[in-house]
Amino acid sequence: MSFLDDRAVPEVEHPRLRSDLRIDVVSSSEVLLIDGSERFLFDSQPLVRVLPLLDGSNTVPDIAAELSNELSLPNVLRTVSSLTKGGFLVEGPVSDDPRQTSWFDHLGVGPKIGIPRTAATKVSVSAIGDVEVESLERDLRELGMNVVDLDDADLAVVVCDDYLNSAIESFNRWSLEGDRPWVLVSPTRAELWLGPMMVPGLTGCWRCLEQRLAGNRQMERYIQ
Repeated sequence: MSFLDDRAVPEVEHPRLRSDLRIDVVSSSEVLLIDGSERFLFDSQPLVRVLPLLDGSNTVPDIAAELSNELSLPNVLRTVSSLTKGGFLVEGPVSDDPRQTSWFDHLGVGPKIGIPRTAATKVSVSAIGDVEVESLERDLRELGMNVVDLDDADLAVVVCDDYLNSAIESFNRWSLEGDRPWVLVSPTRAELWLGPMMVPGLTGCWRCLEQRLAGNRQMERYIQ
């Protein structure tokens, strides 16, 4: 199974709070949760009691049994369900690599699910224009990704010198005709350009992007 086969995060069996969240217990019934630039203040005594047990080693029945003298089973189920629906929980324990844990937690899957999905996803790397891709291929392999030829790929990564390079049209046709996702990358600017990912039937194609960028460049030339 790859990331692209199943984008939904399955119901967690061993719930763990994402490591990239900041959690502050304000009082016996209030919890401040910070997710990037978003802040959530929960008024829930059950949440305060459940939080310490959300470490990825306990099942929901384990948590309910541990707190059976304090909370009813419905309270535990509602608390875990609310956190799951909010995207605050992932499945299983942390990995040995904190960076890996942080990355997969940020994606909302956790390393227990993310690592095998990554290994199962076949990725190709192609170059258009004056760009070098060998280092990217090496880095992807070191991250556990399966780098393959274009025809065998689930996801094509296209590294280009310019998002308006006409040679990109061949990848656009490859994607549309084969119903295959791909993503553009350009390392030649002052800031790295990454994305968008183009998925036939779900997103626009490169022609849509080309029209938007070409329009912006006309304005740039006018201003200059």
